[in-house]
Amino acid sequence: MINLFKNALEAMDQGGQLTVGLKNRGNDLELSIADTGFGMTPEILASLFTPFFSTKEGGTGLGLTICKGLIEQHRGEISIDSKVGQGTVCLIHLPLIST
Repeated sequence: MINLFKNALEAMDQGGQLTVGLKNRGNDLELSIADTGFGMTPEILASLFTPFFSTKEGGTGLGLTICKGLIEQHRGEISIDSKVGQGTVCLIHLPLIST
């Protein structure tokens, strides 16, 4: 979660709003992290979870890859939607019931 919060805050280097939400979706927990940063192009979105892909100066490109792996190890899913000039929303779904 720290990596996702850090990414959102860095996307708002001129200030903005970070919104975190939790919802019960039946057997799943939905965590949303939304920022009012500069957003991402479709090309960047398509590469986000690719190991070693980074748009940050000095970035390793492993943060989101590791986040996705950890979420999937817990049988969850992560998705990111973003629009240039409007910000980014990260949604994480995790099962509440263990099988």
